[in-house]
This record gives sequence, structure tokens and C-alpha cells, in this order.
Amino acid sequence: MEKKALLILSCIFAGLFSNQVIAQKSSSIPKKDIPKGFSASPNGLIYNLVRTNKGAKSPAIGDVISIRTSYSLRRSEKDSLIFDSKTNPGGFVTLQLSAAEYKGDLMEGLAMMHAGDSAIFYVPADSFILKTVRVESLPPFIKSGERMRFEVGMAEVNTLAEIQKKQAVQDSIEQIQMKTQREKEMEVLLAKMTERGDNQSPEPSGLIIIRRQPGNGTKPKNGQKVTVHYTGTLLNGTVFDSSVERNDPISFNIGQGAVIKGWDEGIAALEIGAKATLYIPSWLGYGARSMGPIPSNSSLIFEVELLKAE
Repeated sequence: MEKKALLILSCIFAGLFSNQVIAQKSSSIPKKDIPKGFSASPNGLIYNLVRTNKGAKSPAIGDVISIRTSYSLRRSEKDSLIFDSKTNPGGFVTLQLSAAEYKGDLMEGLAMMHAGDSAIFYVPADSFILKTVRVESLPPFIKSGERMRFEVGMAEVNTLAEIQKKQAVQDSIEQIQMKTQREKEMEVLLAKMTERGDNQSPEPSGLIIIRRQPGNGTKPKNGQKVTVHYTGTLLNGTVFDSSVERNDPISFNIGQGAVIKGWDEGIAALEIGAKATLYIPSWLGYGARSMGPIPSNSSLIFEVELLKAE
């Protein structure tokens, strides 16, 4: 039970952004409670600046910082590790620096640091859990007077404006990469279409519809329940699913996101009774997801027959 509760606290803190500011009053900590090599701030934070890089940037309130951190409950018999940012993508926690909310707040310690610094802080466990993590009541495994030991390495300091600028650049790069990837995928899909003896320009979305057999002149309306027979293959010809083989057509409400986008668009374009081939690029299929026998970023080919709409 204790391990589960500690895990919940670590998950909450990993995504924490704090914005409250309150006034602080000076306080002192008995020397016997300050570990050797550590100091105590007037506001009750116990700290040891292990490595300092005073020429580097120091964060101001409102700045966004990236830190490597681990923290544990400080217990005489053995420290109990709660969280280590090594488990996060990239190994960092990113948060916005705020003014201290309580005596001994970690925020005060982070404000002391510079990019490239490392430090150790002891923070009141009850205040951290109740006021930083925002848990309504103190878990039973937390004892009164306990402190949490934070080991922190400050990797990066940025203003909000700098973060927004970096994000805009990253978004632009990702858009270019996505456009390039889609262009390459469409080249392969069009080549496969030609190889199979088909010739049709893609729809604006990238979907290619080859009509094999006309229907009765009536197309399904948005929201109607349609029934479809299909056989789906990868570009290499591997059949990954077929309602025809099972003799069990699929039914769904069209235009409601119940199926992949290529199906919603492709089936809606057909008349009842029509047969067609749908060449579906990955962004109208399963995208970057792997779905059983379907690898990520796969273009798909479906032979479909719209049986009815009701």
C-alpha cells in the first residue's frame, strides 16, 4: 500500500506547475537538525550547494527550468526512494519556478541554483505533500516532522518567451518532417496503385478511391448505420483482415469516428451496393500506432463493398 501511495505522489509531482505566492517569515532550525555540510536558510530550507556555476543563468520566478532529480523520505534506518527523473523521457522534470509557499519550500532552493549546478535539499514532507503535490490529507505512511531529501541537478533555465520561441521552431521542424514523410509515403502508395493497374488522382486528404462496381445511386447519410464487407492488405500484399473470409460484414455509424478516417471518407463517397478499392495513407489509417499485424506508419489497401445503409 505504501509503495502504491508513493508512486501516486511521484506521478503527480512529475507534471507539477506551481503558481502561488505568499509572504514568508524568518525562522530558525536547531543546529542538531542540520546535517553536517548543510546550511539552513532563514525560511527553514536545509540545503547543500554541491556544485555551483555562478557565471551561468539563474532562474527568476516564472522561468521554466529543467532538472534532473530524485527524492526520498529521509529515515534513519533507510531512505525510501519515491521518485527518480531517470524514469522520465529524457531523464528530466520540467516545471515553472514560483515563489515559496511555505517554510522550507523546494522552490526557494531551486531559486538559489544556476544552470549546471547540483544541490541537495531537505524539505518538510508534510508541507510538500499537502501544499505542493496538493493531496487533501497526509498519507498514513508520512510521519510528523519527516523531511524529504531532494537531489537536484539544474540542466536548463529559460524564460517563457524563450520556451515559446523554441516550441515554435520545433513545431515548424515537425511540420516540415511530417510533410516530407507524407510526400514520400504518397509516392510509394501511388507507385503501388500504378503497379496494380489503377490510375486515379488522390482526394485532397490523400485518400484514393477506385470504383469497381456502381451502386444504386444512393449514398449513405452522415450518422447512418452502414454494413460493409472488406478485405484489408498491406502494400506487400499481406492480408491482415477480411470479413469476406469470415462471412461476417462489419456495421458502424458513418461519420462518427467509429472507424479510421480513410473508411469514414471512402465509404461515404460510395453508393449502396458499390464495390471499390480504397488506397489509404497512414495518416488516414492507424498513423504511428502498430495494430497487431499492421506496422506503424503503414499505408493500407481495402477492397470494400457497401452492402446497405439504414
